Amino acid sequence: MHRTRNVVLPVLLLLVFSMNTPSVLCRTSVIPYINYTHWFSIHAPAKWSWDESSDFVKKTPGGVIAFIGPHEGLLLNMFIGVEAVLNTVTIEVYFSRAKDAVKIAYPDFYILSEDRRTVNGLASYELTGEHKSYKLAPAPLTGSGGGSAIMQKQVYLMAKEKVYLVQLTASSIYFDRYSPVFEESLQTFTLGLPWKTFVIPVLVPVCIVGLVASALYLFYSRRKASKSAPM
Repeated sequence: MHRTRNVVLPVLLLLVFSMNTPSVLCRTSVIPYINYTHWFSIHAPAKWSWDESSDFVKKTPGGVIAFIGPHEGLLLNMFIGVEAVLNTVTIEVYFSRAKDAVKIAYPDFYILSEDRRTVNGLASYELTGEHKSYKLAPAPLTGSGGGSAIMQKQVYLMAKEKVYLVQLTASSIYFDRYSPVFEESLQTFTLGLPWKTFVIPVLVPVCIVGLVASALYLFYSRRKASKSAPM
């Protein structure tokens, strides 16, 4: 009986986690990133590091965080920035201005596609393009990647007088490989706490299992104590 009690909690935790963890978390981190200043949360791609303090983030206007890929360094990143806007500014107006600003700042940035979309109920626009003037040198050991350009997908989301930019940057030869996990991560973007992707499907069941396990432990402890008590 003692051994059985020892494995009850791990088994229950594994069962609850496997049943309740959303499938979108397969290639994203289980633990979400939560920003209390701008009040949003997101599950980063799994095994990507979090960067809130480097010059890359701090010196970028509106920069909040960058998730850095495990292989290509800063050349593979998912960047999030936030900008406050007037309540009279629509997502259409902001996106048009953003495109103009990108063209001025990067004359050789070639826009491949743009479209309106919705991310978790938030009105948004996306833009995919390629920096034609930036060519990467070959990797030191493998010699791969030489001459490839840098590609970006920018998704602009608007809510509560703020625009959130979620951007993927990768070399052109790896862009298609990492676009799906970027999309999976993007779909977890939520204003406020991650109720649907973490709190309800993960934390609540774990708390319930913890309470049940505590109750079982207390029950068996009292039962054992009562049996060992002198008659």
